[in-house]
Amino acid sequence: MRFRDLLAVGAAATFLATPALAQDEPKHGGILTHVVEAETNTYDCHASGTSFTIQAVAPNYSTLLRFNPKNYDEVIGDLADSWEVSDDGLVWTFKLHDGVTFHDGSTFDAEDMKATWEKIVNPPEGIVSVRQARYSNIEKIEVVDPLTIRFTLSEYNSAMETLFASPWNCVYSAEDLAKDPNFYATHINGTGPFKFVEHVPGSHWKAERFDDYFREGLPYLDGIDVSFLKGPGVITALAGGQVMGTFFLIAPQDAARVKDARGDDVVVQDADNYIINLLDVNTKKPPFDDPRVRKALNLAIDRHEGSQVLPKITILRGYGTMLPPGSEYALPESEFEKLPGLYPSIEESRAEARRLLEEAGVPNLKFTLLNRTVRHPWEPLGIFLADQFRKTGIEVDIQSVDTGTYFSMLNAGNYDVALDFNNTTTSLPAEVLSKYLPGNPSDYTFQGEDPEMTELYNKIVRSRDDAEIKELSAEFQRRVFEENAIIPMFWSFRPVVLDARVKGWKVAPSTVINLDMAEVWLDD
Repeated sequence: MRFRDLLAVGAAATFLATPALAQDEPKHGGILTHVVEAETNTYDCHASGTSFTIQAVAPNYSTLLRFNPKNYDEVIGDLADSWEVSDDGLVWTFKLHDGVTFHDGSTFDAEDMKATWEKIVNPPEGIVSVRQARYSNIEKIEVVDPLTIRFTLSEYNSAMETLFASPWNCVYSAEDLAKDPNFYATHINGTGPFKFVEHVPGSHWKAERFDDYFREGLPYLDGIDVSFLKGPGVITALAGGQVMGTFFLIAPQDAARVKDARGDDVVVQDADNYIINLLDVNTKKPPFDDPRVRKALNLAIDRHEGSQVLPKITILRGYGTMLPPGSEYALPESEFEKLPGLYPSIEESRAEARRLLEEAGVPNLKFTLLNRTVRHPWEPLGIFLADQFRKTGIEVDIQSVDTGTYFSMLNAGNYDVALDFNNTTTSLPAEVLSKYLPGNPSDYTFQGEDPEMTELYNKIVRSRDDAEIKELSAEFQRRVFEENAIIPMFWSFRPVVLDARVKGWKVAPSTVINLDMAEVWLDD
């Protein structure tokens, strides 16, 4: 079964359609309690690679633009009150809201927006900007006046509006950044609807209503309490009503357990999800510097079996390439069988894998698979992959670590093969494919820069023709599969369980969207 077939099966299994946003009059007051399943080693949105960071810090921050929480496909202003784009699409001029203040009482203006985006686009030495490659065409950032900022692009970017709306682009204080470019790795000072109160590692994160928030009447809530829980504790807390929900995702069988325990006191929303799980292969460590070994790893994984087994125990729904199956620019399924790892016969694939390992001089390959201590889909997927490799004669040890340690090990190259993911806000190639661009900050495979791949990616970004974008994206994806340094595997979907009292929130196809909680309210 392919991804779209499994969508129908999964939709039936989730047993509840996504409810419309409540039409009742919003009420002020109350504390929203929810679960976040992991903590990271940085508060910095720009430097973080996991949505668990955003789930905690997003309510503290604003962005330039944002996705409409009531209508995912629409981009609206956040700190931008209005904006204009030149006819050639190269000059973006934003008028900013007046009267905005940071939580420390300082006044927000265009200098803060400029400093924020300079950090994203041109980070100082030693400062990580994980999604920097997506913004490589921003040539100049200028303050026109205290409430006007202008971005000039070197080349047209077909996805620029949605990239400006990315929730990862938290806006910071220029004064804070001038004192310490790494200030936001350990401190919180935003203009968002909620003000940071405290973070007790391993326990909780608290935020309170920011009374001077620039959107009149918002937020509705008095505060937010996040509990950091792992494993069965997440479901126990949801089923027992100790927390009001999880805004990440939950496996269908766990949602059913919570629903059985609490009945109409909870609701389940679900959506497609722009997350694909990947394997990163550390190309600077022998024997993984040999492309034959990397290809053998890809050939050893039976995606068809995974698509039958994994949906029964995880939120995974099917396999494909790097762009969401069924989306506008996705590689046609007719092309799948031409790619390593997607050949129709797993027996032939594994025979070829064994031959390649023999040829590379590692017939008895053994390696450690780096994984995270996250329930879904990380832990079951790691077990599944270890079993797949053993069927090809490859011995695998699984090393599961907390999220902060995991990213530290990835960045340091302290791993053999790692389970990874790509979590995007859209299905547009300009955003999605930047993860796979060799040498970019979120490429942990240490391939080094590839001028040909960079130029191919830039052509995708510059193109205004849908057919050309699709053709170029197909070529880019084939190149990634040839290198086998990043190995795409399985796509997921996103069921979310919430207390029925939680109103004003709508699930989106991304775990980082709609998390500022400004318009969320609690019914009696």
